[in-house]
Amino acid sequence: MRGAPALLPQSILIAGKPDSELHRVITGNCAFTTEGLGVTPGNQFSLIQCSEKPEESAILGSWFTRRWNTLPASDQQKAAFLSRLQELADPKAPSLIYYLTLFHIFKDLGDELDEERIVKSATGIRITTVWKKLFKFQRDGVVGAIDKLERLGGCIIADSVGLGKTFEALAIIKYYELRNDRVLVLVPKRLRDNWTLYKANDRRNFLASDRFNYDVLNHTDFSRDGGASGDIDLAHVNWGNYDLVVIDESHNFRNKATHNDRETRYDRLMRRIIKEGVKTRVLMLSATPVNNRLADLKNQIAFVTEADDMALDAHGISSIEATVRQAQLQFNRWLALEDAERKPPRLLDMLGFDYFKLLDLLTIARSRAGVRQGFIGTDSQLSHP
Repeated sequence: MRGAPALLPQSILIAGKPDSELHRVITGNCAFTTEGLGVTPGNQFSLIQCSEKPEESAILGSWFTRRWNTLPASDQQKAAFLSRLQELADPKAPSLIYYLTLFHIFKDLGDELDEERIVKSATGIRITTVWKKLFKFQRDGVVGAIDKLERLGGCIIADSVGLGKTFEALAIIKYYELRNDRVLVLVPKRLRDNWTLYKANDRRNFLASDRFNYDVLNHTDFSRDGGASGDIDLAHVNWGNYDLVVIDESHNFRNKATHNDRETRYDRLMRRIIKEGVKTRVLMLSATPVNNRLADLKNQIAFVTEADDMALDAHGISSIEATVRQAQLQFNRWLALEDAERKPPRLLDMLGFDYFKLLDLLTIARSRAGVRQGFIGTDSQLSHP
């Protein structure tokens, strides 16, 4: 196959030896591609002609040869062509096929997590103090969490201790406050001051200019029917009117205990805030969302799904209960292995694809070591913005 696009307005294909009865010349204004040659469907309209007699083939072939021979002699294109052929023929690592497969599956989703599409700049979030103080990896966490909150209704930020989960949550809170959403933060009593400080007119509050306006309640307040929690009268709280609830140390709600004579904290949170009133998005913060049982995660996910076991069916998880139960079974089998076999890679293989898909859908988890690989800074810098 030969061609000289700079001098020849048409493509020419010469097949067979010049003295052979099978010698043919095909010419036309088409590209030498499967679509151009008509092998595969396409919208291109081209005129293609084929010589019928040896005499015609000889005339066209000699004409082309004369034109071809007028080209400057150069081995550059030939070398490049042979190099490309060699590259295509060389054995490829299986991982390359895997990466190419992923690329072609997801190439059209390149802007799915586009920051502007998810975090609307019109809200003014990018000019807030809390946003400006976040590191890049923390902003990535905020964008990812907001994406999950918008698409799925909830997210668990499970970053390691010291990576700034609180400040990521504050940025998310501010984003929803700028949309005029009402926000509730549920905290362990010992951490209450950590959260109330950022909404106070206090010199220590370096986020004072952002004017946070969220409500703060203790986890234990769900055990009471009345009384005060800070400046909030529990008897008059409109529980069903929160658009976003943030649960700090959400692992405190991992056990779904049941009592016949009264509602538990878990039950009240589910009924009063999650199920009643307006649609509530749920952001959970925990460095240890799973303790000893994988069901710990399932009970927290229930806040996102309103305890609907099939809520993630459209995302490939037909049953949250079955997925976690199967993963727990495999985890128990892994624990029973001999020490030599009870290695983390073995556990990852045993847990199965669905469980990790469930984690990927609803959680964001980064380790300090992982962050250091893409972040230059000291340990003290990683502790807070």
